[in-house]
Amino acid sequence: AFAASGSGPGGVTFRNGRLTSYQGKVVTTDASGQFTLSSPPESGSVVGAAEMGFGIAPIQQVRASARLVLQAFGSIEGTFKVGGQPVAGQEFMYSMMNVGVMFDFGSYKATTDAEGRFSINKLPAGEGQIVRLVKNGRGWMHSHNTDVRVEPGKTTQITLGDSGAVVVGHVSFETPPAEGEKLNISGYLNTAMPVRPSFQSREQAQAFYNSPEWREQMKLMKHFGVAVNADGTLALDSIPPGNYTLSITASKAGSQPWEAKPVAQGQLSVTVPDNPNPFTPITLGEIILKPVPSPSPTR
Repeated sequence: AFAASGSGPGGVTFRNGRLTSYQGKVVTTDASGQFTLSSPPESGSVVGAAEMGFGIAPIQQVRASARLVLQAFGSIEGTFKVGGQPVAGQEFMYSMMNVGVMFDFGSYKATTDAEGRFSINKLPAGEGQIVRLVKNGRGWMHSHNTDVRVEPGKTTQITLGDSGAVVVGHVSFETPPAEGEKLNISGYLNTAMPVRPSFQSREQAQAFYNSPEWREQMKLMKHFGVAVNADGTLALDSIPPGNYTLSITASKAGSQPWEAKPVAQGQLSVTVPDNPNPFTPITLGEIILKPVPSPSPTR
């Protein structure tokens, strides 16, 4: 199967070795291996998948050569440790960001065993990311994106954790919630967003956000999901040196994550020094969550 994908992600999904697209631009080769994609976007990529492998190339390149070469699938075997000890039950997912292909959540997810080991198979060759999944109520947060290169027909070995700082803290409420009220408490530890210019048109903004310079700046950003335990404690590991903002939100539990209503929020500046020792945690102390004003009723 072959598909055309625009320059932004989300047009094509790779699920259990097959391509799907809500845009309806997936075609199948004939007996001679030929295919035709009608009305593809002007920019973006052509993506191909078969039992033997996966390929992706710019639309202009495929137009010029009339060929898309598939490479054999590869795999990843990883080990996850914190403080020198293996961590069981941590879930990871494989992703290929900025190539216009989404990976099915269930098909490319793995959980560490008692030795902290995990494996993900039948992966497209090329540059990708291992993403740590952090539970957030009914949903998941993506965290600790680690770049990895999958070689065609080979197994890539990676080790996660045991580097960077361990950061610990405790969350409390300026105004305690009502007794028995169930809240989901979570947040993010982020570096500052790159400076964005003012735009005169939608086209100008789109060109800026699709530029290699902006994508490179976004790749330099660091982004970590924060889960807060029932006793208010939080712990993050593998945090590289830098200046961060820790943002924590308490929300009323909704039937879906996007329906959760924030009731209290708090922020804290966090600095991780050069050469942090993962065996000596950085203690943040108390993060106070202040009430979020209720929206005024509409008339």
